[in-house]
Amino acid sequence: MVVLGVMLIALLPALRPPDIPAESLAPSFTSRDGAGRHDDPVGKAGIARLPAIEVPTQALVPLGTVHIPKVGLEAPFFNGVHEDILARGIGQWPGTPRAGDAGNVVLSGHRTTHTAPFADLDLLEPGDVVEIHSGAQDVLTYEVLGSQIVPEAQYVDVALSQPSSADQHLLTMFACHPEGSAAQRIIVQARLRA
Repeated sequence: MVVLGVMLIALLPALRPPDIPAESLAPSFTSRDGAGRHDDPVGKAGIARLPAIEVPTQALVPLGTVHIPKVGLEAPFFNGVHEDILARGIGQWPGTPRAGDAGNVVLSGHRTTHTAPFADLDLLEPGDVVEIHSGAQDVLTYEVLGSQIVPEAQYVDVALSQPSSADQHLLTMFACHPEGSAAQRIIVQARLRA
């Protein structure tokens, strides 16, 4: 009996479920109570939801900050779009390029809950400036090209679309629309200034 107990204790680490990397947490998440939230920026776009889990501490280290002078926004952004991340600020969709790299950097944020960093996303117009401050890099300045409102079921394809030219540097920001509803998404796209 003692031998059996020792063998079970030795097997316990192997029975522990594997750690889930932060990159695999997006694009699906759920609120802690298991029900979606009204201004959940990821929503129900046909994507399976994960059970509520804690995000690893290293994922909660900001990648940088987003500064939008027109609306007075200065907010950190983190890797991932899991609820624990979006509760702290803006999340960068995993797998999208780093700010300043070619491709489409995609950022998500809440409009009415938590820190509500994208509360005024609808006020941005072509020509407005979005600055990305990150690590040792200089400030990256993006210029707003325009915005669009899309149904909740279509926003993933629109927000994550990559540019047709490999040398384009785009920034896409999105949030629920209208404020307090998850029926649609407002998507604002900007281009890196040369």
